[in-house]
Amino acid sequence: PPGSGKTLAVAKTAARAVMKKRKVAVLSTDYKRAGGIAQLEAFTRILKIDLLQAKSPDELKARFGEIRDADVILIDTASCNPYLESEIGTLCEFMKAVPSEPVLVNPAGIDAYESADIANAFADGGATRVMISRLDVAARLGGALYGADSGNLSLCNVSMTAQVADGLTALSPLALAKLLIPSHRADTAKPSFSEVVK
Repeated sequence: PPGSGKTLAVAKTAARAVMKKRKVAVLSTDYKRAGGIAQLEAFTRILKIDLLQAKSPDELKARFGEIRDADVILIDTASCNPYLESEIGTLCEFMKAVPSEPVLVNPAGIDAYESADIANAFADGGATRVMISRLDVAARLGGALYGADSGNLSLCNVSMTAQVADGLTALSPLALAKLLIPSHRADTAKPSFSEVVK
């Protein structure tokens, strides 16, 4: 959905893959949002990754064929209003154009029922996993977890820092427990990134 941090999630995933010496390619279908391509281009330039653009599912298929030899291919899609079937339909057409594993980027700190609506809409569109974003600016994880459960989506990562280089944390049972259970420091203390990844 709009403002969930999709572009930053792509940049963080690309950075993680580059640090693991993987050959990474990035495509963007976000040609309508002002600054959408520019933001991603700034990240890919630093990572020395070419950024390709596609304005239609057919163009996406053609561009995908050009970079098929990459170890990791990431596609940053345009934002999609989960309440508009036409936008979900357009997103699905892009997803069907190439072999893909759609991952919903859903922010923490939003209403549980809103999160469930979002998760269900994208699950109906083909998403099977969810990355929870904006944990650095949200203290509550319950809404995002309720959404994931409602949409029957597996948890894959959380984003809990604005830093691109170490911005994603895989969600193991232990990491999730550390996020949910307050630390010994104070009842209201939120665990830091370093505490969760220990």
